[in-house]
Amino acid sequence: MLSLGFIFLVVSLVVMFAAYSVASYPVLKYLGVTNSLAKRSFFFGSIVFTIQTACSTIFDIAGIPSLGFFFGLAASFYYVNSVLNVSITQNVLIIFFLPFAASLVAAPILMIFFKVL
Repeated sequence: MLSLGFIFLVVSLVVMFAAYSVASYPVLKYLGVTNSLAKRSFFFGSIVFTIQTACSTIFDIAGIPSLGFFFGLAASFYYVNSVLNVSITQNVLIIFFLPFAASLVAAPILMIFFKVL
């Protein structure tokens, strides 16, 4: 039987994947992406979430969590720069905007889920 902590972890990751995708939709729309916007926002949000989470997790396991935060930001910066044609200021704003917007989307869903269990 699966532990309750593992179920919470999986649900949280799935909700955050979806929240990053939802948060990246208006960003990509504002930047002029029109072809298959929903699909692109899903992939864009998922990859940014994966980059930031993976870097933080790997360096946290290694014992240097603050370095993981900076590597996650740098890797996200290079990914956004390679995918979108935006200025450095817009790139930095996107990197810092997505986690906050995704948290605003995911927080009510996670609160409801955790209250039910």
